[in-house]
Amino acid sequence: MLSGLVYGGRCGRRMQVGYHASSVPVQYVCNTRHVERGEPWCQSLAGGPIEALVTEEVLHALEPAKLELSLEAVADLDREHRRQDEHWQRRLERARIEAERAARQYHTVEPENRLVARELERRWEQALAEQRDLQEQYDRSLAEIPRPATDADRRRIEALAADLPEMWHGPGATIQDRKTIVRCLVERVTVAIRGQTEWVDATIRWFGGLETRYEVRRPVQKYEQLSNYKALRDRVVELREGGATCAQIAKRLNEEGFRPPRIATEFNRFVVDQFLTRLGRLGPRAIQRIKGEELRRHEWRLSDLARELGMAVNTLRGWQHRGWVLGRKSAAIQGSWILWADDRELDRLRRLRAWHRGGYEQRCPPELTTPRCPDQGGHDRDTNASGHPGDGPVISKRRAHD
Repeated sequence: MLSGLVYGGRCGRRMQVGYHASSVPVQYVCNTRHVERGEPWCQSLAGGPIEALVTEEVLHALEPAKLELSLEAVADLDREHRRQDEHWQRRLERARIEAERAARQYHTVEPENRLVARELERRWEQALAEQRDLQEQYDRSLAEIPRPATDADRRRIEALAADLPEMWHGPGATIQDRKTIVRCLVERVTVAIRGQTEWVDATIRWFGGLETRYEVRRPVQKYEQLSNYKALRDRVVELREGGATCAQIAKRLNEEGFRPPRIATEFNRFVVDQFLTRLGRLGPRAIQRIKGEELRRHEWRLSDLARELGMAVNTLRGWQHRGWVLGRKSAAIQGSWILWADDRELDRLRRLRAWHRGGYEQRCPPELTTPRCPDQGGHDRDTNASGHPGDGPVISKRRAHD
């Protein structure tokens, strides 16, 4: 519905529409830089939430004019009927006058003037034929002329205008009708995703220059992308520690405003059970391990550091596997890592995040991929070794060469 109207808030370029095999738009994609220069996609998001927002705002914008629209529609029907009927009546009157004039001229001619009489008779017959043809056309067009609105028509129009959403979503409204209505009101829609989270800042620019801003929630793939992931995780741990069942946890989470990442709008016991599985099934011992596992200075959970850097969790996990980020295994969750990054490391990781490969053979500069590790005395030192001093962070043993 919004093809050609959606622009990226990060780069200002027009976003493309991605389609399913069923030709249903599923997402708006900002991939111009990827197509032109091979750079990563700027951003992409599901089309449903944005189209729902624009639909709601367009219907809301039309709502104050509902009565005016209904009365104007009734008046338009009457005016169109009168205009077309008056047009036909004028044509019929001219044809009748021409035929009467031709008859008078024929009857006033002297019989001796045979040539003149024959010409006037031909003109009279032609005028009569034209009058007859025009009358037949008028009779055929009566079925096409909008008839005057009756009281029943007025009541029906007013009822439809009073329920614009029903008209919008009704079977009689096509996607082209909706696109036409939107383009009469909306000049452009600008969207900007906040990092990798579920929140999108949307701005609708209406014709006339007015801009309205909104906050839209989009579905995301992973819990770690949620802006309140840490609070959600801690709340689930707290409720589980208190002996709550999955159904009870789901009810409390919904009441407190938490939402799962994907299509589901609310938590249920199955969603909570899957989330607990991701956290290691969270039995009493696991809960005690998580609660007893305190982050040391400059330590980050992998999802939190990815959110701080504005990048995908899988990409940061790949950096950790290559040895570009220091970390240690979590004692609470099997297979989970806790990463280390002070201010200088954060600056290096941000520069690594912003670096783009200039050619196929170009390697990432070593100063961007070589991590730093604190020594036992608390002073930082540069290192590219796989070991670690004392209890400080370590480089993953699965380090791979660039």
